[in-house]
Amino acid sequence: ISRGELIYYYMLYKTMVLLLVILIYSIGTFLPTILLKYLFLYSILSIFLIWCFIYVLRVLIQRLHDSYSSAFWIFGLFIPYVNVYVIYLLLVKGSWQYIESSK
Repeated sequence: ISRGELIYYYMLYKTMVLLLVILIYSIGTFLPTILLKYLFLYSILSIFLIWCFIYVLRVLIQRLHDSYSSAFWIFGLFIPYVNVYVIYLLLVKGSWQYIESSK
């Protein structure tokens, strides 16, 4: 995916998080204060967080592959000074379609 699509997917992710907050708030106000409500809210929250983690991971891997880089560079986000290079790969380096067409 290109840089523009990466920004689009990021904005979509933020919208989903906002909708989750609204959903949890609305469920919390309508259901009575019982243990079942907290169990229900925690299960929805955990499923949503796992889904969002997989979503963001998929988008980052697609962007790395689009810039002719390995998906293992994701682990570089957790290493100091290497994460600057990974951010360069994600946000600055061009897509492989544009690199090949300019040759």
